[in-house]
Amino acid sequence: MYDIVSMGEILMDMTPVQGREGFLYEPNPGGAPANVAVACARLEVRSAFIGTVGQDFFGDLLIHTLEANTVDSSCIYRTSQAPTTLAFVHLDKKGERSFSFYRKPGADLFLPWGRKEKQTIENTRIFHFGSLSLTNQPARTVTKKALRYAKKKKKLISFDPNLRPSLWKDLKEAKRQIFSCLKWVDILKLSEEELLFLSAKETFEEALAWAKSLVRPIVLITRGENGVICLFQETIISTGSYHVEVVDTTGAGDAFVGGLLSQLSQEERPFHISRERLLQILKWASAVAAITVSRRGAIPALPSKEEVEKFLARYQEHMPS
Repeated sequence: MYDIVSMGEILMDMTPVQGREGFLYEPNPGGAPANVAVACARLEVRSAFIGTVGQDFFGDLLIHTLEANTVDSSCIYRTSQAPTTLAFVHLDKKGERSFSFYRKPGADLFLPWGRKEKQTIENTRIFHFGSLSLTNQPARTVTKKALRYAKKKKKLISFDPNLRPSLWKDLKEAKRQIFSCLKWVDILKLSEEELLFLSAKETFEEALAWAKSLVRPIVLITRGENGVICLFQETIISTGSYHVEVVDTTGAGDAFVGGLLSQLSQEERPFHISRERLLQILKWASAVAAITVSRRGAIPALPSKEEVEKFLARYQEHMPS
């Protein structure tokens, strides 16, 4: 039995080497759904991942990384049809990142779907996915099959679009594909930029009103240093962010989602918890993200449960509000 099963891209982030000029990069395991799976495992909840890597050195390293972090890898497959996907990370002076993908196609698009994957989804509480597996076939069809199956089996479904415009031929199609999945979603996490894009509104206030109209059990909008807004039980809950020295924001949103799902998965009735409990969960998830951005890389930066507990104890007098 799993607490969280995550499906989608697993890839190698090529991260600029700190303190070196020119084009020198180091490989760091990543991919948003894979990051979430590892984040949950490091926070001591049971997680599994469904995805595909190439038959190459990077694929070997990715599988080893997930297994070393106690993520069930029995649904990670290898394909000879494409190499492991690469994402070159570009960091600005504030640690904010942009990406260039080598994925024409990449192995992550060849998602597996069969009896083993169905069994894995059937044996979890929460199923999580993103939008990169919606960009192209065959991953798009497999993702929607998995969503239908998860909903049929009454699983909680979590969706973080993690929009990457450069991977879409047409942003209208990106919006159409994302909207086509919302009917299955219970927990929706959006960045402020994604909220404005999907709502087609000019101001954040107008976009927030649109988000309320989605009528999902939990909708979260992450706003970087401005904290998080959560729509829950027809109310708005907000919390600030922890002030840390930002080194690399790669994986920050995934760390937040991992922190959130790791806590919600332990609740018997996660959509019936008190506002106070949800606020506590949001602060926990924000702490997971804060620790992650203070380090370099995505998966290598994700904290353990003990590290989060120590961080929260240290910040007890300066909790975000």
